[in-house]
Amino acid sequence: MTSTQNTKSTAVSGKPIHNEGKNVAISFHSRNYEKAKELGELLRDNGYTAFLISEGSPLALALREQTVSWCDLFVMVVSFNYQRAPYCTELANYAKDKKKPVVSVIIQHNYSPSGCTGAIAKAWGSAITQLSTTQENMQEFLDAVKEKLSGVEASSVAMPTHDKPEGSALKTEKTGGSGVCISYHPDGQAIAGLVRHGKGVSNYNAQANSMSSQGVVMGDPSDSNLEKIKACSVFVPILTPGFQESSKHQQEYEFARANQKQIIPVKGAKFWPTGWLAVGIAGKLYYEMLGQQQAYNPYPNVPDSTPMNDFIFAVMTALEGEKTEEEREKAEIQVLTKELEQYKSKLHSFPPPPRDKSKEVWVPLPSPEQLRTNDTENLRFMQINYTITRMTFDPPKPLFDKYGLPIEQKFDIMLSYNWGIQSFVREVYMELSQQTFQTWMDIWGGMQGNINEAMATAVENSTMLVAFLTEKYQQSVNCNLELKYATMKEKPIIFIKAEKDLVLKDWIQQLVDKSVVFEMSSSGDFKVEDKGVPKAKRLGEAARNIVQWAAKQPKLIRKDVSEEVYKLQDMLEDARCAFADQESRKRFETCTRCEARFDPTVDKSGCKRHRAYYMGGNIIAGRWVCCSQRGKETLGCEPCDHFTTQRKWEEMAGFGGCFQFNPK
Repeated sequence: MTSTQNTKSTAVSGKPIHNEGKNVAISFHSRNYEKAKELGELLRDNGYTAFLISEGSPLALALREQTVSWCDLFVMVVSFNYQRAPYCTELANYAKDKKKPVVSVIIQHNYSPSGCTGAIAKAWGSAITQLSTTQENMQEFLDAVKEKLSGVEASSVAMPTHDKPEGSALKTEKTGGSGVCISYHPDGQAIAGLVRHGKGVSNYNAQANSMSSQGVVMGDPSDSNLEKIKACSVFVPILTPGFQESSKHQQEYEFARANQKQIIPVKGAKFWPTGWLAVGIAGKLYYEMLGQQQAYNPYPNVPDSTPMNDFIFAVMTALEGEKTEEEREKAEIQVLTKELEQYKSKLHSFPPPPRDKSKEVWVPLPSPEQLRTNDTENLRFMQINYTITRMTFDPPKPLFDKYGLPIEQKFDIMLSYNWGIQSFVREVYMELSQQTFQTWMDIWGGMQGNINEAMATAVENSTMLVAFLTEKYQQSVNCNLELKYATMKEKPIIFIKAEKDLVLKDWIQQLVDKSVVFEMSSSGDFKVEDKGVPKAKRLGEAARNIVQWAAKQPKLIRKDVSEEVYKLQDMLEDARCAFADQESRKRFETCTRCEARFDPTVDKSGCKRHRAYYMGGNIIAGRWVCCSQRGKETLGCEPCDHFTTQRKWEEMAGFGGCFQFNPK
C-alpha cells in the first residue's frame, strides 16, 4: 500500500503531467476530508490545480457557484454521507447542469450510490471504486481525470476561496415552524399576490385546494424577513431578476437553507437564474407562473391540472414535514436491530454463520427474439384505444412519501421520452394502463423536489424502461442521463423508434441492437397487425415477458445505505438462513403461480394473478378479459401474495368457453 506521504512527493506515473490550467474541483463530505486531501495532493503533484469543497466550505452560494464555474473537471468523492447531504448533491446537480465532466470516486465498502448521486456519479460521470490507497488505483484515478479533460477548454473564471476552514462540516439547525412564507422583490409583487391567493382544481368531486388554507405569511420586499422565515415551515421565493440581484433576498434564501426550511421556488419572470441563485435551485423542481392566464392554463397533455394546482400540491406535501437523513437512518437501524434481536433469541448460536451467497445473482435476460412474441394469430383480435385522465383512473403511486423518502415499490415500466412527442407517449401510457401495467410517466408520477432525484428513483423502482427514440431524445442531456442510468442499473429496455430514418449515436445503437424494438409514431400504429396481432399487444407481451423474468430473480439487499445499515441487513439475511437450517426447512419456497422464490416467513408479496377469466379461442382470439393477455399461463395483472398451492385449469360453470385457474 502506498502511503499518503509517498503520494505527496512523487507523481504516480513517475513523470510529471503538465496540465497547467486544468482546474479540478473535488466535492466531498466533511467526514471524508482526508481522502479528498489525498486526491487533491495527488492532482497537484501531477500538474493540476485542485480546489476542495465540502458541504460546509465554502458555504456562501456565490462561492459554491464560482467553484463549479471555475473547474474544468468535477470530482465527486462518493459515500453514503455524500449522498444524504443536500449541499453535496446540490453541487453535483449544478455541475451536471453546467455540463462539467465528472469523475466519481466511490470510497465505501459494499456501497453503490442511488438517486441523483448515483445517476450523476455513474451515468453522467466516470465512476471508479477506490477502497484503499494503492499505486494502481491512484493511477486509475489519474487516467480517468486525463481522459475526461481531453479536449476540454480551460475555464477563465477566477479561482474561488474559502469562507470557512477547508473541509468544514455544515452547521445548520432545523428550526421549528408552521405555514408558508412568500419572499419577493418588488418586480415580483404581482406574482407573489397571485401565488398568495392561488386555488387548485378538484378531482373526484373533492374540494379544490387553495393557498388561503395553508397559513401564508407575505414577506416585506423592503425590510428584513428573517424572523418570518424562521417561523415558517415552507419558504416560497418568487424568482425574478430583481430577486437574484438583491443581497437582501440572497441573505433570506441562504437563511432559509441554514434553518433547513423546505424551499419551493416559483419562477415569476422569463429569465434564466445565474450565479448564487443557479446553485440554490440546482436540480430543484420549480413552478413557472408568469401571470393569471399561464398559472391557470391546463397543461397541453394533462388537461385536468395547471401549474398553480401542482404548486399547491407541492406546498401541501412539504407542510407534512420531512424527516432528516439522520432520522431516516436511525429509524431503519431500529427496525433491523429489533428483528435481529428476535432471531438472537431463536438461534442456538449468535451471530449466525455467513450464508451461501452463490444464488444471490440475477440470471441473464433472455434474448430479444425470446422476449418478443412472434407467433401467428389466425383469429380476429380487436384493438381498442382508450383515453384516460386523472379524473377517470387512479394515478400511479408517487415516488416519495409525505416525508420526502423514496417509496420502495415496483413499477413495471418507466417511460423515457423527450417532451416533443408527449402526446404520443401519453397514448402509449393509456394503452399500457389498460393492459394493467403499473407505468410511470413524469406528468402523472408524483414529481417532487429534485428533478434528477425523481428521475433516478423512477428508474430504480421500475422493472424496465420503454425509451422513445427521436433526434431530440438523443440530443437531450436529461434523456441521455435516464438511458445511461437505466443501463448502469441493468434495467431491460424496450425501444420505440418514433421517427423514421433516425441515425442513432453509436452507444445508443449498441443498446438498440441487443434490445426489443418497435416502430410506432402515433396511436394509429397500435392497430397495425403483426401476424394477426396488433403492435400494441406485441409491445405489451414483450413487456410482460420481462416482468415475468424479473419476478423470478432473487431479492438483493440494498447497497445505497450506510455501512452500519448494510452490515445489519447482511447479518439479518444470515440469521434468516441459519434459522431455516436450524428448523431443517428450505429457506425459500417456489410460487406455483409465477415460479418466483420467496420466504413465507418474511414476505409473501410480489406475485400477480388474473382478476377475471380467460375467454375465446374459437371465434375470436383467446385472451384474458382483465388484461388482454393471450397466454393462458402468463403472469397476472393484479398484485397478490405468492403461494405454493397446486392450481387447476377449469371451465367456469354456467359460462361456456370461459376458463380460469382454481385457485386463482
